[in-house]
Amino acid sequence: MENTFSKINEAELQMLEQQFTPKSEIAKYFMCSEHELDIFVKDSFGCDYQAFHDTMEARGKAVIIQKQMRLADKNPNVAIFLGKAYCGQKEDNAEIPMVRVVNDLGATPSATQGEACSAEPSAEPSEKEK
Repeated sequence: MENTFSKINEAELQMLEQQFTPKSEIAKYFMCSEHELDIFVKDSFGCDYQAFHDTMEARGKAVIIQKQMRLADKNPNVAIFLGKAYCGQKEDNAEIPMVRVVNDLGATPSATQGEACSAEPSAEPSEKEK
């Protein structure tokens, strides 16, 4: 088993975890078993694999959030994708309050009752103009 541990590199293991690589794929990368990864993490980092994984996942999410902030001005679609795909972010429209638009520019009563009104002025004079 000591021979297997010589193949595992701490920095590479941390990098792979921060990139959300599954444990099974990491084991294949280092050509070892998942159990050997557990032992290596316990010996090297002093914690069980799940605690190590949670810490590295949090670091990975922090990196993505930093990238989101830099991308937000240039390409908001990529920033939204990264947040949804890797950070568990979602669009919560429930918190956006409904706003009633009041047209105080002399709109006809039918237009204020939900019908579409055109941007063109009406040919008929309004009640105020009569």
